[in-house]
Amino acid sequence: MNARGRVLNRTLLTLLALTAFAVCAVAAWPLVTGAPAPVLDQGARFAEELGVGLPALMWVGVAPLVVAVIVALAVILTRPPRHVRAAFEDGGLTIDAAVVEGVFHSALAATPDVLGVSSSTSEHRRRRTVVLRVRVRPRADLETVLTQVRSALETTDRRIGVRLPLIVHITGGIRSTFAHDRRVV
Repeated sequence: MNARGRVLNRTLLTLLALTAFAVCAVAAWPLVTGAPAPVLDQGARFAEELGVGLPALMWVGVAPLVVAVIVALAVILTRPPRHVRAAFEDGGLTIDAAVVEGVFHSALAATPDVLGVSSSTSEHRRRRTVVLRVRVRPRADLETVLTQVRSALETTDRRIGVRLPLIVHITGGIRSTFAHDRRVV
């Protein structure tokens, strides 16, 4: 998720939470104090002055929320998918991410510290990227693993015949998923 989407999501969630809090406060006011809610009382007086009923005035308040929900649904339903299985598409040629994973994994088969390889493909700014996760043994020799990964990347590009944008994450399993990031160069 990019920064713009994150800000939009948090803004919408904040607005929805504030709206829900206001509705709950107005609904709970008579239960807590035993008196009618002052907001509804003022709304009823305002509606009498305008010559409209209270339900019509409430629909005026609900209408922006309905429009916001419709716009949010339209944005969500018209967004292109970000995760696709094809690592490369050019005309009639399609290379699946599983093929890239298999070629990369077979290039690393002789490395004893590598436990497994998994892949996913995502599209960001109209550019497709394959993310390869290399799971290594605890206390693995990272310099050797890095050398083997570089060699496997060259082998993968050569065997597939296309230079793909690849991102490689070297991880140590479940413990490293929850640990802080470490960068090894």
